[in-house]
Amino acid sequence: MSVRKTIYIACAVAGFLAMCMVYYLFNPSEHSFFPKCPFRVLTGFDCPGCGSQRAAHALLHADVVGAIGHNLLLVISMPLLVVHWGYKIASLIKKQKLQWPLLYHRATPKVVFVIVVAFWIIRNTTIYPFNN
Repeated sequence: MSVRKTIYIACAVAGFLAMCMVYYLFNPSEHSFFPKCPFRVLTGFDCPGCGSQRAAHALLHADVVGAIGHNLLLVISMPLLVVHWGYKIASLIKKQKLQWPLLYHRATPKVVFVIVVAFWIIRNTTIYPFNN
């Protein structure tokens, strides 16, 4: 692995850990320096990402049920993101492209798009448990 790649990876890991520390120490529900969702501010409706900051705070405090209440889609997607980044790191270490066929299937972006749009619509209805 080149020195440049190592520096990029180290910076990405440091940035990720710094963000985790901020979200661990500060509850987005209680501190105003966290950015507000522009879609929610303009329309009054939740976007697919609304509640992600509060969900991240809850997950970092091992409150999975609270995180699900803030953003179910984020909680469900976390294991897939971990697998994705695991494959990326393994690819860098082994110096060969490794991929999980299901995660990198050509239909995956379309399926993810449909899931996100469906979540976006359903979370703005009165259907339980999305009606919080």
